[in-house]
Amino acid sequence: QAGEGVMSLGRSFVKAGAACVVMTLWDVEDGAGARLMGHFYDRLGEGEAVSEALHHAKLAYLSRADSRNAHPAFWGAYVMNGDSVEVKVGEGGVPPSLVVLGFILIGLVFWLRRMIQ
Repeated sequence: QAGEGVMSLGRSFVKAGAACVVMTLWDVEDGAGARLMGHFYDRLGEGEAVSEALHHAKLAYLSRADSRNAHPAFWGAYVMNGDSVEVKVGEGGVPPSLVVLGFILIGLVFWLRRMIQ
């Protein structure tokens, strides 16, 4: 719908089955984003829920930022959409059946391209 902008993208992922989506509302500077996301993933690894991890990551980022990088343009774009859940970092992974399916699909694409040419 008109006026929804980037939030509609996050909502689409949630409606497709993602428990939550962490995203930015605007382009962010790479260095600041890497530092903030480093704090975020550290907190997730400690067992915090996504909303808490994002909140604490912003606070950790701000505690180490100089006056220029403390501006909200560097950290305020990060938002969470969906339910705040605990994420088991390092567990799970891609099921082997999906890996096999991926290889089959890639092979099918190459075969079809070869047949068309």
